Amino acid sequence: QIVLDEFDRNNFDEPTGRVDRCQTCHMAANRPGFENEPQPFRTHSRREVLLADSAHPPDKFGCTVCHEGQGAAVNSVQQAHGEVPYWESPLLRGVKAQSSCASCHLDVQKLQDAPLLAQGQRIFEQIGCTGCHLVKGYEDLPKAGPSLRRISAKVDPNWMVRWVQNPHNYRPQTRMPNFSLKEDEAVAIAAFFWSVSKEEGEKWQEGHPLPAGFREGDKELIAKGKILVESIGCKGCHGFADGEVATVLGKEKEIIPNLKNIAAKVGPRWTYHWVKNPRDFSPATRMPSLRLADQEALAITGYLMTLGGKSEGISGIEERLSDAKNAKRGEALVRKYGCFGCHDIPGMEKESRIGVELTTFGSKTLEELFFGNRADIRHTWDDWTYNKLKTPRIYATERIEQVMPQFGLADEDIKSLRILLAGFRDKKAPSRYAADHSQRVVQVVEGRRLMHQYNCIGCHEIENRGGFIRKYYQENPTLAPPVLNGEGEKVQSPWLFSFLKAPFSVRPWLNVRMPTFDFSDQEDNLLIGFFNGLSKVEIPYAYFDDGKVPKENLDAARVLVSKDYFNCFSCHKQGDRNPEGPQEGWAPDLTLARNRLNPNWIIKWLQDPQKVQPGTKMPSFYPGGPDNILGGKDDKQIEALRDYLATLGRKGSAADGGRSVSRRTPSP
Repeated sequence: QIVLDEFDRNNFDEPTGRVDRCQTCHMAANRPGFENEPQPFRTHSRREVLLADSAHPPDKFGCTVCHEGQGAAVNSVQQAHGEVPYWESPLLRGVKAQSSCASCHLDVQKLQDAPLLAQGQRIFEQIGCTGCHLVKGYEDLPKAGPSLRRISAKVDPNWMVRWVQNPHNYRPQTRMPNFSLKEDEAVAIAAFFWSVSKEEGEKWQEGHPLPAGFREGDKELIAKGKILVESIGCKGCHGFADGEVATVLGKEKEIIPNLKNIAAKVGPRWTYHWVKNPRDFSPATRMPSLRLADQEALAITGYLMTLGGKSEGISGIEERLSDAKNAKRGEALVRKYGCFGCHDIPGMEKESRIGVELTTFGSKTLEELFFGNRADIRHTWDDWTYNKLKTPRIYATERIEQVMPQFGLADEDIKSLRILLAGFRDKKAPSRYAADHSQRVVQVVEGRRLMHQYNCIGCHEIENRGGFIRKYYQENPTLAPPVLNGEGEKVQSPWLFSFLKAPFSVRPWLNVRMPTFDFSDQEDNLLIGFFNGLSKVEIPYAYFDDGKVPKENLDAARVLVSKDYFNCFSCHKQGDRNPEGPQEGWAPDLTLARNRLNPNWIIKWLQDPQKVQPGTKMPSFYPGGPDNILGGKDDKQIEALRDYLATLGRKGSAADGGRSVSRRTPSP
C-alpha cells in the first residue's frame, strides 16, 4: 500500500493521510511488458511518461490522486472503485481522468495527455461562461462581448432586433448564445439598448461624419479594398465568405465574426471610422489598428459594404424602439438574462453575475443536482452535466424557470467542457504534491489568456498551434507572418516591449501588417513574461560588450558574410540596402540584430537553423565551415558571426565599416 501523508483534510480542516491500495490488484501498473494483458494486470498507458520519477511516480502519488475511487478498499471491485452508494469520488474512467490534472497543475494547456481538459478550458474562457458564473481563478477574465455604450450609432435597428432574437440565424457559428426570445421581447431589449446608448451614440456621430470621398458602388474603390483585405492581415481574424474562418474555438465556433453579411449590420460611416481607429469608438475593443491611410480605409469600407444586403425592415421599428414602455420592459429582460455579464451596458456596470458559482461544481453530489421531471435521463453527474450543456433549459418545469441560453455546442465541445467542470472540485492537492506553481508558470498562464484574447494565433504559430492565416500563403510561406515558437529565447525583452508598443516592419517586403494593439505596460509585460516563460528564460536581459570583441573576429566575419563565402546579404536586408532576387526569398534586416536578437540565441541559430525552426529557408553552414578562417574551427566562426551581427548597425561600428545605417521608421 501507498500512504500519502497529509494529502486529505477532515471535516475539522485537519490534515489526514490517504491510504492507496490499488496496486494490490493492479500489480503491473508500473511494469513494462504487460501492455496487452486484461485488467487488472495491464501496464499503465504511457507508463514511461506518466509514471516517470519526474511526473507521477506511484510510490509518491499512488493511483487515486488521478483516478479517484476508494483506494483503501479491497473487499470488492465495486468498493475499490468507489462505485457504491454515497461514495462521493468514484473511479474516473477513460478520458474523465484528465479532470484530475487541474487539482495539481496550474498550466493544463501544455499537458499532452489532457487534450480534452485543455480544449475545455479554452472554450470556457473564451465563450463567455464567466459572464454568468463565478469560478475561482477565472474571476478577472474580460467580458466576452463588445461594449454596447454606443450601439445605436453602430448597427441597423432591424438587424439589432433579429440578432437579439436569434443570433444563430445570422451567424450560425457565433459565440453569442440564443435566448429563445419572442419578437416583442427582442424589440423590448433593443429599445432598452437604444435608449441607454442614444446620448453617447449621437455625440459620437456628430464628430464622425461620412468622408466626402466615399462613393458607394465605386468599382475601382471596391477592387482596391478587396486587395487590401486579402493582403494586410484581415484574414488572420475574419472570414469573408461561407466556410471561411480564421481561429476556431472548439470544433466550429468563431472567436471573431465572419463578415460575409456585414452590410446588413452596419453602414459605411461607422465602418470607415471603425477600421481607421477602432478604439476611438470602443476604447476596450480587442480590434487593433492597422494604421490605415484615409484612402485605404475608404477602399476597405467600399468593399465591406458589398458583403450582404440591407436588413429587411420591421414594421414600425423606430416607433417601437422609442417607446419608453418597451425600454422599461427591455431593462427587466436584460437584468433577467444577465446581458451585462458579457457586455458593457450603461447603468449596469456594478451588476452581479446571475448564475451559480461553479468553483466546486465537480464535487456536487446527485442530491444537489435538479433533474426536474426528466425520467429519461440517467441520474449521474456526467449525464446531468452533458444534457445541461446540450439543452440548457432541459430541466425546467412548470414551476421552475431556467434562463441559461443555448450555445449550440458540438458534442465534442460539450464533452471537453464536462471534463473541465469535473475538475472544479472542493479539494486541491497540497503544495508538496502539486506541480510547478512558480511565478514563471503564472506568467505563462496569464500571458496565454491575453494572447488568446487578442487572437495572436490567428496570424502567428505559438506553442506549435495557430498561424491560421498561413493557409492563404501555401505557395509562398515566407510572405506569411512569422512563426513565434521560441520567441522568448530569441528576442531581447526590451526590444519586444518597444515593438509591441509601436510595431514597425521587420520584414518590409511583406504586405501583411503587424497591427497596433495599444497594449498597456501591464499587458506588454504579460506577453513578454509569457514568451519568456515558455522558453524558460531565467534572465530576460542581455548585455553585449563591444569593447571585448576581438578585431580578428570582425575581420573573419566580414569575409564569411561576403559573396565569396556565405553571401548573407543576398537574402538579408542591410539597412536601406535591399537584397537581390525575388522578395519571397528575402530575410530580416541584420542591422536590427544588435537590439533585437539575444546573442546566445544567435549562436544556437547558426549552429542548426532547422532544429530551431523546422522548415526555415535559412541554410545550414555548420558543421563544415571554411578551413582557412579562424583555423577552420566551427565554434570560433559562429562566435565571430555573432560578434559581427551584435555590432552591425551601430553607428560608425567596425562591423559595417563605419557606414551610418538609417534608423527604423514605423510602417504605414
